[in-house]
Amino acid sequence: MTMRNCTENDVRVKNPKDGFKADYEGSRSSAIEIFCTSCMGGSRADARACESYVCPLWRYRPGSDKEDAPAGHIPSKQEYEKLIAKMEASDGRVAQGKRLAELRKQRGA
Repeated sequence: MTMRNCTENDVRVKNPKDGFKADYEGSRSSAIEIFCTSCMGGSRADARACESYVCPLWRYRPGSDKEDAPAGHIPSKQEYEKLIAKMEASDGRVAQGKRLAELRKQRGA
């Protein structure tokens, strides 16, 4: 694996078509390609072979076939649902946000 200091801007300059698509055409796939390539020190090959399963972009990385990450690396859907329910039940900000949204709907905002 090639590791060196590489910024997203370096990758944009090296791959101007992806940079243009990401910056001016709103291409998410090009933006992810730039990010992943930068994260892997500027190597597209390393970005495609990335094994950082906990990265939220891993599933969308360049060259991925959208397979699920191996078990145990990320929470299951059921674990996420439990965590979200627990957070919503205990976090007053969520309840307050829901109340504010309801008030805005009532006011027609």
